[in-house]
Amino acid sequence: MKWEYSKIQDITWNLNENTPIYPGDTPFSMEHIGNELKPYIKLTKITMGSHTGTHMDAPFHMLENGFKSHEVPISNLAGPVKVVQISGRNVEPEDVPDEGCERVLFKTSTIPYSGKFRSTFSFISREAAELIVERKIKLVGIDYLSIDKYDFKEPDAHWILLGEGITVIEALDLRNIDPGDYILVALPLNVSTDAAPCRAILLS
Repeated sequence: MKWEYSKIQDITWNLNENTPIYPGDTPFSMEHIGNELKPYIKLTKITMGSHTGTHMDAPFHMLENGFKSHEVPISNLAGPVKVVQISGRNVEPEDVPDEGCERVLFKTSTIPYSGKFRSTFSFISREAAELIVERKIKLVGIDYLSIDKYDFKEPDAHWILLGEGITVIEALDLRNIDPGDYILVALPLNVSTDAAPCRAILLS
C-alpha cells in the first residue's frame, strides 16, 4: 500500500513541568546535568510517570498477565485511522465507526488536556467498548488522560479493550484536527512496561 499525503499534523502534547498528570502519578521534571570529563556536553535527566502526556497503554497496565508495551504489535500503531467527533458527553455506541475501520481516535473537545488535572473528562462507555471489540477495531485513542471515567468502581473500558489486545492511546492533542480519515503513525518508546510515552502524527 502506498501512503500519499501532503500534510503532517502532530497530535502529541508537549511535555513540560505543567503537563497535567493523573492524581498519584509522578510529575514530569527535567534537570540539566553536567559531564565532569567533558563540561561542554549538555545532558538532561528526565523524570516522569509512564502515563504522562501522550502515551500508549499496554494490557499489563490493568491485567496481571497482560503483555507489556514492547510487545504491542507495531502494525497496530501505523495505518489508516478515522477521527470521530463524539456526539454527546461520552463515547457511546453511536460514536463507534462501522466495521472495516481498524483504528479510531475519539475527539471529545470536552476538556482540553492542559492546565490542572480535571476529573470531569469524557470517557468510553462499557457499551461502546464492547462494540469496539465486536467491530474488530485494533487501536483506540482519546484526547484526555484515561478512557475510563475518573471515579470508576471498575475500569470497564480498560479491561474490555486491553483484555482483547486492543491498543489504547491516551492524551492526544486533537484540538486542530477535523473529523475524517487519515494515516496514523504513533510510535511509543521500546520499553518493557505498563505504558510508554508516544509521538503521534496524522498524515493527510
